[in-house]
Amino acid sequence: MRRIFREYVDGQTPRDIAHNLNRDRIAPPRGRAWNASTINGSVQRGTGLLHNELYAGRLIWNRVRMIKDPDTGKGVSRPNPKGEWRVVAVPDLAIVSSDLFDAAQAREKARAITHPCYQRRPRHMLTGLLRCGACGAGMSSKGMDKSKRIRIRCSSATESGICADPKTFYLDTVETAVLNGLTAELRHPEVIAQYVQTYHEERKRLAADTDARRTRLERRLEELTREIERLVNAIAKGHGDPAVLGPQSTTLNEERKCILAELDRVPAATGVIALHPALLLFQTHLVSSLWRERKNTPQFDSSRPMASRCKPFSIWPALTRINC
Repeated sequence: MRRIFREYVDGQTPRDIAHNLNRDRIAPPRGRAWNASTINGSVQRGTGLLHNELYAGRLIWNRVRMIKDPDTGKGVSRPNPKGEWRVVAVPDLAIVSSDLFDAAQAREKARAITHPCYQRRPRHMLTGLLRCGACGAGMSSKGMDKSKRIRIRCSSATESGICADPKTFYLDTVETAVLNGLTAELRHPEVIAQYVQTYHEERKRLAADTDARRTRLERRLEELTREIERLVNAIAKGHGDPAVLGPQSTTLNEERKCILAELDRVPAATGVIALHPALLLFQTHLVSSLWRERKNTPQFDSSRPMASRCKPFSIWPALTRINC
């Protein structure tokens, strides 16, 4: 643990540290290998090795609260505001010095930036759609060669160094293979017929899931409203100890607020949208426009993201095949 903090303060990135730990065969706290997220974690939730204040001798609880998920019936955690955290000094449990821990927090704050996915729209046609055929991890860009051709590589190989196939591919080669495959598929009307059938079945399933979720939320909301009213009436009539019933009512009301917020996010029931009969022509034009954009512009026009239309593509060693 001290090694991780020292290396981070000395300027190494969490990714570099994870690579070194895996290379030295040091076992991670859980799982098969170290990765950057194990070290970084979440600032908001205080997770990750670098944010765990217990290593500096400070025990914190009440970081999160548990509410019931009306769909599964299981408890789910929600972060509490930092002002509601409870902190107790436990110097006997400290592993790193306060100075070293504070230095790590200062460096973390200095290099904190908004995640790239919130800074820009997709730059390439297949952004978010590529998966490594060897391990299933996502693919990410890995710089350019001297001719400015973009390389991509398995994220697991880059982050943890554990992928069995760390090969680098050229993005334009992958894009060409995908577009060639789509073009070939669109030459067969029976494929489009199957696509239309699958689309309608999936739309019906999603609509049914949405309706069922809204029904479960509304049913749970009614239950909570009745339970809160029962507790309030019991307190008003003197049938219970307010010191016991009051906190119960507050807890139920917090869950009620979460249910209301979730209901606002669940779309209202809608009919299944049928596909237009001219789908084949439209899809053909779409693929043709993707070919033109790829040939004429260095960056993909993300105003029509392909990720909203396709499932991920798996890239296998030697690019012998691409699975959709």
